[in-house]
Amino acid sequence: MENILEEYALQEEQKVLWTYQNNDVEKWLKLIDTILASGEESQKEELLQIFHQKVFMDMCRNFDSLAHMCIIMDIYEQEKGAGEPVTILDLGRSSSELTALFCHIKFLLWRIEFVKDRQAQEGLLNYIEETGASPSMIALIAKRVSYRKMELLPWLAKIFMEARKTAYVERIREYLDRQVLENLKENRV
Repeated sequence: MENILEEYALQEEQKVLWTYQNNDVEKWLKLIDTILASGEESQKEELLQIFHQKVFMDMCRNFDSLAHMCIIMDIYEQEKGAGEPVTILDLGRSSSELTALFCHIKFLLWRIEFVKDRQAQEGLLNYIEETGASPSMIALIAKRVSYRKMELLPWLAKIFMEARKTAYVERIREYLDRQVLENLKENRV
């Protein structure tokens, strides 16, 4: 019985894979944009379920526009898990808006990381003020895009401390603690 179920699941996965590979990316982006435009939580959860499918994720990695959405959906899921009142999906109504938002923050963080650009620091703080971007979102993007996490994360904590953004400092410290533990585990093996 178990083999029959496994075989059936494999056949279904192959059907899904065939469907993903034979549909054009623009159709997927239109579907994603339709879901995002609704702004409904139930729709966001349905979108998350689409991104949980391994074959869909594998396909997404081949297309920049969908690859960004994979990262964005990962951030959304972690924000929901952290109980953030505002999530990344609340800050845009289309995949292109969300990708632009992600890239904007990424470039600000790179300027902060590599040249300690004061304007980029102010730009990040202003962006947080204007949009209500969550502490989790900023920390997750920093963790995802940084080349030198162990330098950038403390620097961000300092920036947020000076700006009296304690929730952001706490979230950055949580990620720093996790990063230190990950580094220790890697060095033990």
